[in-house]
Amino acid sequence: MKRFTRIQLIILIVMLMSSILHPSSVLGFESQVVKLWSRGDLDSLRSGIQPGGWLQGTSRDVAAAILTTDGLSAYEQLRILANRNNVPVEEKALVYYHLYGYYCAVHNRDGIIETLRYLHSQPSISSRFFHDGVLPPVPQEGTWAIQIGAFGSRANAERLASTTRSEHDVQVDIIPLRRSNGALYAVWVGRFETSDEARNYGNRHFGRENHDFRVVRHSTE
Repeated sequence: MKRFTRIQLIILIVMLMSSILHPSSVLGFESQVVKLWSRGDLDSLRSGIQPGGWLQGTSRDVAAAILTTDGLSAYEQLRILANRNNVPVEEKALVYYHLYGYYCAVHNRDGIIETLRYLHSQPSISSRFFHDGVLPPVPQEGTWAIQIGAFGSRANAERLASTTRSEHDVQVDIIPLRRSNGALYAVWVGRFETSDEARNYGNRHFGRENHDFRVVRHSTE
């Protein structure tokens, strides 16, 4: 059985994510790169980036980046393209979409926030990259949260976190807490700017403070 390196697994996840999430319809796209990628015609894209191929300039660079199978190289090319000002808006959205997939694969919160902010700035384009046409929400950045449970078993914490995400469509983090008798896995909900915002959310959705939930603060270090 073939073994994959971490970086190979990352690019495999990103490529699989792309094949699942992008729609079959390409109506409205002007970029040939985005059109071909959206309908899964990667062979045409590959022919376009060959020496003497029909793709030129930034479009060729975008196609080459999303076709690269080496995870680290793909990431580096995508980062360069994200910082260039002359990339057409549809193709830049596609760049950020692939970067979003990479950051999800490596659980890079800052990267996820950055890429989602850009995708949300171009909703008419970016929403068509997702199978349901709905952009994921940008994670909240405040330092306050509410804790709704703490478990000695991470599996139990994961179950509560999964249920809470599906029921409330809110950011949920599992926070390891060190204790003298072993680790606890706390389930923290939301990212709020103030403790009052966190408390009000908890009261509305989870019950009584210090009984059903408690207000906590993420480390700022």
